[in-house]
Amino acid sequence: MAEIQEWMLVAIILLGVLPIIVAIVDRWRRGKPIVYSDPPSPLFKETFASGNSHRSLFAQLGGATRALVVAVTSQELVVRPFSPATLVPRLPEITGLEHRIPAAEIHEVRSTEEGVDIDFTNDRGARERLTLRLKDESGFLNALSALR
Repeated sequence: MAEIQEWMLVAIILLGVLPIIVAIVDRWRRGKPIVYSDPPSPLFKETFASGNSHRSLFAQLGGATRALVVAVTSQELVVRPFSPATLVPRLPEITGLEHRIPAAEIHEVRSTEEGVDIDFTNDRGARERLTLRLKDESGFLNALSALR
């Protein structure tokens, strides 16, 4: 009986750890950061932002609530999940909430009842839209206007 319990404990631990290991290896192989560092000298930065991508129906329904870091530097807009979310295999890619958007690729920014909509060209050359919900929306819009 004790052997079965030990085996079950090992299986439970492996089932809990294996997806994290898979996610780390997957991100490393694709050149994605496992743990993010803050962008240097941001014009604007907000943690605990919310938002969703309009990439797919799943991304629109999913989104993130108080789980994003949004930063504007002198060259780009950075939208990313908190680092623990990167340990869920492919979650940032599925939700469409991991972007480094150069200023030249931002086509339109508009404030709506839902938040701030950003139309841009992603790193694969496709047009995409994000909706971000920020505590300091005016600070974000001011930083973006300085960027463009």
